[in-house]
Amino acid sequence: PVLVAPLDWGLGHATRCMHIINALLAANARIIIAASGMQAGWLQQQYPSLKVLRIPGYKVRYAKRGVLLPWVLLQQLPRIIRTIKAEHRWLQQAVKKYNIDIVLSDNRYGLHTKQVPCIFITHQLTIATPTAITTKIVQRINYCYIQQFSACWVPDVRLTANALAGTLSHPQQLPTIPVHYIGWLSRLQSIPQIANSAIDFLVMLSGPEPQRTILETSVIKAAAAMPEKKFLLLRALPQAATTLAVPDNVTAVNHADAATISAWVAQAEYIVTRSGYTTLMEVLPLGKRCICIPTPGQTEQGYLATYLMQRRWVFTVRQSQFSEAVLKAALSFEFAVIPPSTTIDIATLVAAHLAGETL
Repeated sequence: PVLVAPLDWGLGHATRCMHIINALLAANARIIIAASGMQAGWLQQQYPSLKVLRIPGYKVRYAKRGVLLPWVLLQQLPRIIRTIKAEHRWLQQAVKKYNIDIVLSDNRYGLHTKQVPCIFITHQLTIATPTAITTKIVQRINYCYIQQFSACWVPDVRLTANALAGTLSHPQQLPTIPVHYIGWLSRLQSIPQIANSAIDFLVMLSGPEPQRTILETSVIKAAAAMPEKKFLLLRALPQAATTLAVPDNVTAVNHADAATISAWVAQAEYIVTRSGYTTLMEVLPLGKRCICIPTPGQTEQGYLATYLMQRRWVFTVRQSQFSEAVLKAALSFEFAVIPPSTTIDIATLVAAHLAGETL
């Protein structure tokens, strides 16, 4: 079997692994999923016939004030390192117990073993930090972990000029192990744009609390000031049972499957979203006009939002400045056309790794 293991920081890693899982299932591969926390339950719902193994979770806490986030994460570094070691020990046993043939680890640094090929999946070969010096130091540490794997898959295009992640996925120096650019990963289907859009703003919330709720509150306030516009609010709360009180021009949905989201995207004029990489991979290739609000304190999202705004691929605004005036300003923003991306055949790539072929 192929072991697929996404990181447990939000749902983004799990949703982009769906593209990989679906491609392998289509090729009749046997799949075992390893996940923790909310991701484990959510993936079991998506794939009820697959075995989902529980794996040690990182359980990262986030700051309410974005400026404090790097320091809050730094305080948790000892626990993160312990989790990396714990998942490494877990894998040694799991490979033998479940006869694993190959491991696909989405940003789980401990999931490598000499017993079978182990692939590390990341778009962050460079991890953005507040300063150039710390970015260089963190990249060296990052490569020390990555280079313990058999190969690295980067979910972005090879051509630097068309890269969605910019210098994050295209650093000056690559790791010493084989690196494969596999293209943008998306679980969404491309559905033709519907004329006379039924949804003016599709709001796709994501990310950690309390920032998810802070942005949700700002969106509802802005929507209330624009009663002539229709908003669909996708809350990203798959386990929530409660409903949300919203203005008449807003429909709030706790969670939805990929097919439903694909249909909504086709009906939407604009998409309001975090600048999380997985979300950008899903909506930008569909030709959607996106308004991005980076999560405060998350340097990677801040970099992506700024970089893509400069390319006019998205319209970017800080969370503290989000308002109905910003949404109205986005209506007159001139978006650039995004070049198409092709995705490498995942099943063929896995087969090549299993055969020990040099790629």
